[in-house]
Amino acid sequence: MKALATIKKVNIREVWPSEERDFTPWLAEKGIKLLAEELGLPDIKVLETEAEVGQYRADILAIDESLGEPRKIIIENQFGKTDHNHLGKLLTYAAGQDASIVIWITEEVTDEHRSVIDWLNRIAESSDLDVGFFLVKIEVWRIENSPPAPKFTIVSSPNNWSKTIKTTRTLGEKSLKSFEFIKGMVEYIKNNSNLKVTAKPSPHTPSAYSLPLGVSEASLTINVSSLENVIKVGVYLVNKESFYLLKKHKEEIEREFGSQLVWDDMKEQKGAKIYLERKDFDVDDSSRRLEYYEWIKQQLEKFYPIFRKWLKEVKNNVGKSSDL
Repeated sequence: MKALATIKKVNIREVWPSEERDFTPWLAEKGIKLLAEELGLPDIKVLETEAEVGQYRADILAIDESLGEPRKIIIENQFGKTDHNHLGKLLTYAAGQDASIVIWITEEVTDEHRSVIDWLNRIAESSDLDVGFFLVKIEVWRIENSPPAPKFTIVSSPNNWSKTIKTTRTLGEKSLKSFEFIKGMVEYIKNNSNLKVTAKPSPHTPSAYSLPLGVSEASLTINVSSLENVIKVGVYLVNKESFYLLKKHKEEIEREFGSQLVWDDMKEQKGAKIYLERKDFDVDDSSRRLEYYEWIKQQLEKFYPIFRKWLKEVKNNVGKSSDL
Protein backbone atom coordinates (compact mmCIF):
# COMPACT_ATOMS: atom_id res chain seq x y z
CA MET A 1 0.00 0.00 0.00
CA LYS A 2 1.34 3.41 -0.95
CA ALA A 3 2.05 5.90 1.80
CA LEU A 4 -0.54 8.63 2.17
CA ALA A 5 0.30 12.28 2.60
CA THR A 6 -0.85 14.24 5.63
CA ILE A 7 -2.88 17.45 5.50
CA LYS A 8 -2.05 20.29 7.84
CA LYS A 9 -4.03 23.41 8.55
CA VAL A 10 -2.07 26.65 8.07
CA ASN A 11 -2.55 29.87 10.00
CA ILE A 12 -3.96 32.27 7.42
CA ARG A 13 -1.70 35.05 8.72
CA GLU A 14 1.27 33.10 7.38
CA VAL A 15 -0.21 33.59 3.92
CA TRP A 16 -1.87 37.00 4.34
CA PRO A 17 -0.33 38.93 7.26
CA SER A 18 -2.94 41.69 6.93
CA GLU A 19 -6.62 41.24 6.10
CA GLU A 20 -6.85 44.73 4.57
CA ARG A 21 -3.51 44.94 2.75
CA ASP A 22 -3.04 41.30 1.75
CA PHE A 23 -6.21 39.19 1.89
CA THR A 24 -8.66 41.65 0.30
CA PRO A 25 -6.39 42.38 -2.73
CA TRP A 26 -5.77 38.64 -3.20
CA LEU A 27 -9.50 37.89 -3.01
CA ALA A 28 -10.34 40.64 -5.49
CA GLU A 29 -7.72 39.53 -8.02
CA LYS A 30 -7.33 35.74 -7.69
CA GLY A 31 -9.47 34.34 -4.91
CA ILE A 32 -12.76 35.59 -6.36
CA LYS A 33 -12.83 32.64 -8.77
CA LEU A 34 -12.54 30.16 -5.91
CA LEU A 35 -15.28 31.94 -4.00
CA ALA A 36 -17.49 32.07 -7.10
CA GLU A 37 -17.11 28.31 -7.58
CA GLU A 38 -18.09 27.64 -3.99
CA LEU A 39 -21.18 29.85 -4.32
CA GLY A 40 -22.12 28.43 -7.72
CA LEU A 41 -21.98 31.88 -9.35
CA PRO A 42 -19.28 31.72 -12.05
CA ASP A 43 -19.87 35.23 -13.38
CA ILE A 44 -18.81 37.31 -10.37
CA LYS A 45 -16.84 40.39 -11.42
CA VAL A 46 -15.17 42.69 -8.91
CA LEU A 47 -16.06 46.35 -9.45
CA GLU A 48 -13.89 47.89 -6.75
CA THR A 49 -12.24 47.35 -3.38
CA GLU A 50 -12.69 49.71 -0.43
CA ALA A 51 -15.93 50.87 -2.06
CA GLU A 52 -17.38 53.98 -0.46
CA VAL A 53 -20.66 53.59 1.41
CA GLY A 54 -21.29 56.99 2.95
CA GLN A 55 -18.50 57.55 5.45
CA TYR A 56 -17.57 53.85 5.42
CA ARG A 57 -15.79 51.55 2.96
CA ALA A 58 -16.88 48.07 1.98
CA ASP A 59 -14.07 45.55 1.40
CA ILE A 60 -15.32 44.48 -2.03
CA LEU A 61 -18.16 45.57 -4.30
CA ALA A 62 -18.86 43.10 -7.10
CA ILE A 63 -21.55 42.12 -9.57
CA ASP A 64 -22.90 38.80 -10.82
CA GLU A 65 -25.01 37.94 -13.88
CA SER A 66 -25.34 34.18 -13.34
CA LEU A 67 -29.08 34.41 -12.56
CA GLY A 68 -30.01 36.32 -15.69
CA GLU A 69 -29.65 39.93 -14.57
CA PRO A 70 -26.94 41.99 -12.82
CA ARG A 71 -26.98 41.57 -9.04
CA LYS A 72 -24.83 43.66 -6.72
CA ILE A 73 -22.59 41.82 -4.27
CA ILE A 74 -21.10 43.12 -1.03
CA ILE A 75 -18.22 41.15 0.51
CA GLU A 76 -17.01 41.81 4.04
CA ASN A 77 -13.82 40.05 5.15
CA GLN A 78 -12.79 39.31 8.72
CA PHE A 79 -9.83 37.55 10.27
CA GLY A 80 -10.58 35.81 13.55
CA LYS A 81 -14.01 35.09 15.01
CA THR A 82 -17.26 36.69 13.82
CA ASP A 83 -18.27 39.71 15.89
CA HIS A 84 -21.01 42.33 16.15
CA ASN A 85 -18.79 45.04 14.69
CA HIS A 86 -18.40 43.25 11.36
CA LEU A 87 -22.06 42.19 11.35
CA GLY A 88 -23.03 45.85 11.66
CA LYS A 89 -20.66 46.80 8.84
CA LEU A 90 -22.07 44.04 6.65
CA LEU A 91 -25.65 45.29 7.03
CA THR A 92 -24.61 48.93 6.59
CA TYR A 93 -22.76 48.18 3.34
CA ALA A 94 -25.56 45.96 2.03
CA ALA A 95 -28.18 48.66 2.65
CA GLY A 96 -25.98 51.44 1.29
CA GLN A 97 -25.33 49.60 -1.98
CA ASP A 98 -28.79 47.97 -2.19
CA ALA A 99 -27.01 44.63 -2.61
CA SER A 100 -28.76 41.41 -3.68
CA ILE A 101 -25.98 39.09 -2.48
CA VAL A 102 -24.28 39.76 0.87
CA ILE A 103 -21.20 37.71 1.79
CA TRP A 104 -19.39 37.62 5.14
CA ILE A 105 -16.02 35.79 4.97
CA THR A 106 -14.39 34.86 8.25
CA GLU A 107 -12.02 32.43 9.93
CA GLU A 108 -14.31 31.27 12.69
CA VAL A 109 -18.11 31.36 12.94
CA THR A 110 -19.98 31.62 16.22
CA ASP A 111 -23.35 29.91 16.61
CA GLU A 112 -24.93 33.27 17.44
CA HIS A 113 -23.82 34.92 14.20
CA ARG A 114 -24.74 31.91 12.11
CA SER A 115 -28.22 32.14 13.63
CA VAL A 116 -28.39 35.81 12.65
CA ILE A 117 -27.56 35.05 9.00
CA ASP A 118 -30.09 32.20 8.95
CA TRP A 119 -32.69 34.56 10.42
CA LEU A 120 -31.96 37.27 7.84
CA ASN A 121 -32.44 34.75 5.05
CA ARG A 122 -35.77 33.63 6.51
CA ILE A 123 -36.94 37.24 6.66
CA ALA A 124 -35.86 37.87 3.06
CA GLU A 125 -37.55 34.70 1.81
CA SER A 126 -40.83 35.42 3.60
CA SER A 127 -40.98 38.94 2.16
CA ASP A 128 -40.45 40.42 -1.29
CA LEU A 129 -36.80 41.28 -0.61
CA ASP A 130 -34.50 40.14 -3.41
CA VAL A 131 -31.48 39.49 -1.21
CA GLY A 132 -29.50 36.50 0.04
CA PHE A 133 -26.99 36.36 2.90
CA PHE A 134 -23.94 34.08 2.98
CA LEU A 135 -21.59 33.23 5.81
CA VAL A 136 -18.39 31.73 4.38
CA LYS A 137 -15.44 30.25 6.25
CA ILE A 138 -11.90 30.74 4.90
CA GLU A 139 -9.19 28.17 5.68
CA VAL A 140 -5.70 27.39 4.35
CA TRP A 141 -4.37 23.83 4.10
CA ARG A 142 -1.08 22.25 3.08
CA ILE A 143 -0.33 18.68 1.94
CA GLU A 144 3.11 17.72 3.24
CA ASN A 145 5.44 20.42 1.86
CA SER A 146 3.13 21.69 -0.87
CA PRO A 147 2.27 25.37 -1.28
CA PRO A 148 -0.61 26.48 0.97
CA ALA A 149 -4.08 26.05 -0.57
CA PRO A 150 -7.04 28.30 0.37
CA LYS A 151 -10.47 26.77 0.84
CA PHE A 152 -13.87 28.47 1.11
CA THR A 153 -16.76 26.68 2.81
CA ILE A 154 -20.34 27.97 2.92
CA VAL A 155 -21.60 27.86 6.51
CA SER A 156 -24.95 29.59 5.96
CA SER A 157 -26.87 30.48 2.79
CA PRO A 158 -30.44 31.08 1.60
CA ASN A 159 -32.69 28.03 1.76
CA ASN A 160 -32.67 25.89 -1.41
CA TRP A 161 -29.74 27.92 -2.76
CA SER A 162 -28.06 25.00 -4.53
CA LYS A 163 -31.40 23.94 -6.03
CA THR A 164 -32.06 27.48 -7.26
CA ILE A 165 -28.63 27.70 -8.90
CA LYS A 166 -29.01 24.30 -10.57
CA THR A 167 -32.48 25.13 -11.89
CA THR A 168 -31.46 28.54 -13.20
CA ARG A 169 -28.43 27.15 -15.01
CA THR A 170 -30.57 24.59 -16.82
CA LEU A 171 -33.15 27.13 -17.99
CA GLY A 172 -33.19 27.51 -21.74
CA GLU A 173 -32.98 30.96 -23.30
CA LYS A 174 -36.77 31.18 -23.75
CA SER A 175 -37.45 29.98 -20.20
CA LEU A 176 -35.01 32.52 -18.83
CA LYS A 177 -36.77 35.27 -20.78
CA SER A 178 -40.13 34.06 -19.44
CA PHE A 179 -38.73 34.22 -15.92
CA GLU A 180 -37.55 37.79 -16.49
CA PHE A 181 -41.00 38.62 -17.88
CA ILE A 182 -42.69 37.18 -14.77
CA LYS A 183 -40.37 39.13 -12.45
CA GLY A 184 -41.14 42.36 -14.27
CA MET A 185 -44.86 41.58 -14.14
CA VAL A 186 -44.75 41.07 -10.38
CA GLU A 187 -43.06 44.44 -9.91
CA TYR A 188 -45.67 46.06 -12.15
CA ILE A 189 -48.53 44.60 -10.12
CA LYS A 190 -46.89 45.66 -6.84
CA ASN A 191 -46.54 49.23 -8.06
CA ASN A 192 -49.84 49.61 -9.92
CA SER A 193 -52.44 47.49 -8.15
CA ASN A 194 -53.93 46.82 -4.72
CA LEU A 195 -53.63 43.07 -5.28
CA LYS A 196 -51.57 41.37 -2.60
CA VAL A 197 -48.16 40.09 -3.69
CA THR A 198 -46.83 37.63 -1.11
CA ALA A 199 -44.03 35.69 -2.80
CA LYS A 200 -41.02 36.23 -5.03
CA PRO A 201 -41.00 34.66 -8.51
CA SER A 202 -39.12 31.36 -8.50
CA PRO A 203 -36.76 30.01 -11.18
CA HIS A 204 -38.24 26.58 -10.39
CA THR A 205 -41.45 27.77 -12.10
CA PRO A 206 -40.08 30.32 -14.58
CA SER A 207 -43.31 30.69 -16.59
CA ALA A 208 -45.87 30.87 -13.78
CA TYR A 209 -46.84 32.93 -10.77
CA SER A 210 -49.66 32.85 -8.19
CA LEU A 211 -51.33 35.45 -5.98
CA PRO A 212 -53.68 34.85 -3.05
CA LEU A 213 -57.41 35.04 -3.67
CA GLY A 214 -58.30 35.22 -0.01
CA VAL A 215 -60.00 31.80 0.08
CA SER A 216 -58.27 28.57 0.99
CA GLU A 217 -59.41 26.53 -2.00
CA ALA A 218 -58.18 28.82 -4.77
CA SER A 219 -55.54 31.28 -5.93
CA LEU A 220 -55.03 33.67 -8.83
CA THR A 221 -52.63 32.33 -11.42
CA ILE A 222 -50.62 33.64 -14.38
CA ASN A 223 -48.93 31.39 -16.94
CA VAL A 224 -46.94 32.48 -19.99
CA SER A 225 -45.82 30.26 -22.86
CA SER A 226 -43.09 31.46 -25.18
CA LEU A 227 -43.64 28.37 -27.37
CA GLU A 228 -47.40 28.77 -27.80
CA ASN A 229 -47.26 32.60 -27.58
CA VAL A 230 -50.02 32.57 -24.98
CA ILE A 231 -50.71 34.33 -21.67
CA LYS A 232 -53.22 32.64 -19.37
CA VAL A 233 -54.71 34.56 -16.44
CA GLY A 234 -57.25 33.03 -14.12
CA VAL A 235 -58.03 31.02 -11.02
CA TYR A 236 -56.50 27.74 -9.87
CA LEU A 237 -58.80 25.55 -7.73
CA VAL A 238 -57.13 23.02 -5.47
CA ASN A 239 -59.97 20.51 -5.86
CA LYS A 240 -62.47 19.61 -8.57
CA GLU A 241 -65.46 19.91 -6.25
CA SER A 242 -65.18 23.72 -6.23
CA PHE A 243 -64.63 23.68 -10.00
CA TYR A 244 -67.86 21.78 -10.73
CA LEU A 245 -69.85 23.88 -8.26
CA LEU A 246 -68.72 27.00 -10.07
CA LYS A 247 -69.33 25.49 -13.50
CA LYS A 248 -73.03 25.15 -12.68
CA HIS A 249 -73.05 28.97 -12.78
CA LYS A 250 -70.83 29.25 -15.88
CA GLU A 251 -73.17 31.50 -17.88
CA GLU A 252 -73.77 33.87 -14.97
CA ILE A 253 -70.06 34.10 -14.14
CA GLU A 254 -69.01 34.73 -17.74
CA ARG A 255 -71.74 37.33 -18.16
CA GLU A 256 -70.47 39.11 -15.06
CA PHE A 257 -66.86 38.77 -16.22
CA GLY A 258 -67.70 40.03 -19.70
CA SER A 259 -65.86 37.29 -21.60
CA GLN A 260 -66.02 33.58 -22.27
CA LEU A 261 -63.53 31.68 -20.14
CA VAL A 262 -61.66 28.41 -20.50
CA TRP A 263 -62.94 25.82 -18.00
CA ASP A 264 -60.20 23.20 -17.65
CA ASP A 265 -60.77 20.28 -15.26
CA MET A 266 -57.12 19.23 -15.87
CA LYS A 267 -58.15 15.59 -16.35
CA GLU A 268 -56.24 13.31 -13.98
CA GLN A 269 -54.78 16.09 -11.85
CA LYS A 270 -56.25 16.97 -8.49
CA GLY A 271 -56.97 20.63 -9.21
CA ALA A 272 -58.62 22.59 -12.02
CA LYS A 273 -58.32 25.99 -13.74
CA ILE A 274 -60.62 28.67 -15.06
CA TYR A 275 -58.80 31.24 -17.15
CA LEU A 276 -58.74 33.78 -19.96
CA GLU A 277 -56.24 33.48 -22.82
CA ARG A 278 -54.36 36.08 -24.81
CA LYS A 279 -52.76 34.59 -27.93
CA ASP A 280 -50.46 37.34 -29.21
CA PHE A 281 -47.74 37.01 -26.57
CA ASP A 282 -44.14 37.50 -27.71
CA VAL A 283 -41.59 37.21 -24.94
CA ASP A 284 -38.94 38.79 -27.19
CA ASP A 285 -40.97 41.96 -27.86
CA SER A 286 -39.84 44.27 -25.07
CA SER A 287 -41.77 47.18 -26.60
CA ARG A 288 -45.04 45.49 -25.60
CA ARG A 289 -44.08 44.54 -22.04
CA LEU A 290 -46.13 47.29 -20.38
CA GLU A 291 -49.10 46.47 -22.63
CA TYR A 292 -48.96 42.82 -21.53
CA TYR A 293 -48.47 43.75 -17.86
CA GLU A 294 -51.42 46.13 -17.90
CA TRP A 295 -53.66 43.51 -19.54
CA ILE A 296 -52.65 40.91 -16.95
CA LYS A 297 -53.31 43.35 -14.11
CA GLN A 298 -56.74 44.26 -15.46
CA GLN A 299 -57.78 40.62 -15.77
CA LEU A 300 -56.54 39.77 -12.29
CA GLU A 301 -58.49 42.70 -10.89
CA LYS A 302 -61.63 41.23 -12.52
CA PHE A 303 -61.00 37.63 -11.47
CA TYR A 304 -60.32 38.59 -7.85
CA PRO A 305 -63.71 40.03 -6.78
CA ILE A 306 -65.87 37.85 -9.05
CA PHE A 307 -64.41 34.46 -8.11
CA ARG A 308 -63.89 35.37 -4.48
CA LYS A 309 -67.61 36.21 -4.32
CA TRP A 310 -68.77 33.15 -6.28
CA LEU A 311 -66.64 30.70 -4.29
CA LYS A 312 -68.10 31.98 -1.05
CA GLU A 313 -71.58 31.86 -2.52
CA VAL A 314 -71.41 28.27 -3.77
CA LYS A 315 -69.90 27.15 -0.46
CA ASN A 316 -72.76 28.78 1.44
CA ASN A 317 -75.30 27.18 -0.87
CA VAL A 318 -73.74 23.77 -0.31
CA GLY A 319 -74.26 24.24 3.39
CA LYS A 320 -77.95 25.12 2.84
CA SER A 321 -78.88 22.54 0.26
CA SER A 322 -77.62 19.04 -0.48
CA ASP A 323 -78.89 19.41 -4.05
CA LEU A 324 -76.02 21.74 -5.07
